[in-house]
Amino acid sequence: MAIPKPSDSFINLSSEVLTEAQVEFLNLGINCHLNPKFNLVNKKTQIALLYDRLCSLEREGKISVDPDLQEQLQAESTKTRHRHSPGLLTPRLREAAEQLRNNENIVIRRADKALSYVILDRDTYFSKCSDILQDRSKFRPISRNPTCHLKSKVNSLINVVNAVNGDLKFDLITGDYAPGYFYGNVKTHKAGNPLRPIISQTPTPTYSLAKRLNNIITPFIPTTYSLRSTDEFIDVLRSNNPVGIMASLDAHSLFTNIPVLRTTEIILDYVYHHPTLPPPKMPLTIMKEMLLACTTEAPFKCPQGKLFVQIDGVAMGSPLGVLYAQAFMSHIETEALHSLTTKPHLYLRYVDDIFKCTLSPECIIFPLQPPVQCPFPASLLYPFSSTPFGETLRFPDQRGITNNHRTN
Repeated sequence: MAIPKPSDSFINLSSEVLTEAQVEFLNLGINCHLNPKFNLVNKKTQIALLYDRLCSLEREGKISVDPDLQEQLQAESTKTRHRHSPGLLTPRLREAAEQLRNNENIVIRRADKALSYVILDRDTYFSKCSDILQDRSKFRPISRNPTCHLKSKVNSLINVVNAVNGDLKFDLITGDYAPGYFYGNVKTHKAGNPLRPIISQTPTPTYSLAKRLNNIITPFIPTTYSLRSTDEFIDVLRSNNPVGIMASLDAHSLFTNIPVLRTTEIILDYVYHHPTLPPPKMPLTIMKEMLLACTTEAPFKCPQGKLFVQIDGVAMGSPLGVLYAQAFMSHIETEALHSLTTKPHLYLRYVDDIFKCTLSPECIIFPLQPPVQCPFPASLLYPFSSTPFGETLRFPDQRGITNNHRTN
């Protein structure tokens, strides 16, 4: 575990010795940075996509578009808007920032669950990334960029949906796309400072489709045990007067351990067999193909530039990541808790962080393990901590919950 010095906003895990100016710059905080160079091509692409979206809304009868708007947007796409650097970045600090950015021996990443920088030796960072990507049950290296083929496949699926009579329509994927990119935030709160793998899928042709699918599917996914915020958690505790043993549990690498094929079937079952909501007007087989295209076929590059696809698990950075995690955990919870004779007094979850109150010590772990009959990975087991009467249990945002209720 590594923590910044009380006066610092960064953790230096590298062998690099920082100058006084570099330390001063890093201590400005994670929200202070040099503006990136203006990219005219990106601006033109974004404006073209904006205009396409506006035209789509006009065709749906939701808005009206001024005939002169396209010409105005084209004129705007050629302009460079000057952005002033913050006054606190003196020439000395700007030079320090440039030195850090151009130093090929280090990598500067964000700390996981903390507003601070982490500096690593580049070789160490690359090694940690490679260790994650070497898992051939989760990631597969590829030799060719499949972006164009994937774009065509997704558009073919969209055409099938749009041909079905109904209000549900998808915009075709237009424009140029590229593979996503893999990076890792450093878990400084854990021994060995491992990385939390993240795959940004923003540049991929499936990104907008994944966002749309997430919006369509989310209302169908049960939220019986899930929380939206820490404030909601506090409110539930106050209203339920918890008793017994309190336990805090964490799903081990939940996102990367989610079985994609099985969870896709769970999602389809929730969507097309919901007790109250009618299913969307699109064939089940097409939704399945769309989900699998977004989760198992979107390419990405590792820091060394090699191409991969993720064949199992879901990526943080995907619009479907939280949806898959919620569906998977909801299914496990429903099956496991239903099978218990003695149920926990209280069971709550925020994504992969779990809180339980139970009168039976044997009940702490068992309900959270996948039922034997379900083909889920055995790696999804939950290390836990518990607290007896009068002690305090800590949660991710550093709030403490004190167990002032005796076991009956």
